[in-house]
Amino acid sequence: MEALTHLLEQSISQYQNYLDKLTDIKNRIGELNNTEVVERSEEMASLMEEIKKKDLSVNRELHSQAPSPLQLALHEKRLALMMAINECNEQLTAQVQGIIAVQKTEISKIRSGRESMNGYSPQLKKTGGRINSNA
Repeated sequence: MEALTHLLEQSISQYQNYLDKLTDIKNRIGELNNTEVVERSEEMASLMEEIKKKDLSVNRELHSQAPSPLQLALHEKRLALMMAINECNEQLTAQVQGIIAVQKTEISKIRSGRESMNGYSPQLKKTGGRINSNA
């Protein structure tokens, strides 16, 4: 019984940590540069792997015994965190899609401008000649 309680507490802590990091990314998405985004994404992926491993242990324990009322309350808190993470993911996805749309438009404008400039060649008059330094 104590093992399941301990696993649930650890799982809740991991999910809360994940949610905190995800919320920070969501709140600062416009301020982060590419390097920071990659670093945070890798950190989040690593944390998610840890969470998956812990979830396997929690689920195994939940199915092997009847949980106590305390354990059921912890499990409900864990489920609430999962739902909060899902909601935050949906909001972040919408923000990222907006950023991508803006960047696609900017890239299109740059390409169009570059294509226009490719056809431009200045008409320089080739006047002048050698400079005579013997004068």
